[in-house]
Amino acid sequence: MLDIFYILQNVKYIFWQRKHPARSSKLPQAGLNLLVQVWKSLIMQSLDNSMQVRIPVKLYRIGEIVHHSPFSRQTIHNYTTMGLIQESDWTEGGHRLYDESVFARLSKILELRRTKTLAEIRKIFQSEDVLVRS
Repeated sequence: MLDIFYILQNVKYIFWQRKHPARSSKLPQAGLNLLVQVWKSLIMQSLDNSMQVRIPVKLYRIGEIVHHSPFSRQTIHNYTTMGLIQESDWTEGGHRLYDESVFARLSKILELRRTKTLAEIRKIFQSEDVLVRS
């Protein structure tokens, strides 16, 4: 496959050759046509990718999680520092942001909390994480 760098280097030459076919014969016509086709396909592919609708991932601040769950702000913070839940990102101001998976994890913590300690729950989650990574 042709290297994109090579194609981009020859873009000016391709257009110059098309305008002045008699002046230059460095690149055979078949090679010129191939470069033009590849270049057009790259442009069309880039246009197709930019025209796709991408749904952004909803990220939640701690306050929003507190609002939609039975946990306090301090509990969410403690679970994060213990490794029971993980933040997905940070704001520019340094606030933690969580994705939607945190709600499933909190529901599981709530369910396991009836019979297990937080240390036991952490071990369960760590073993699940190891299985997922493998």
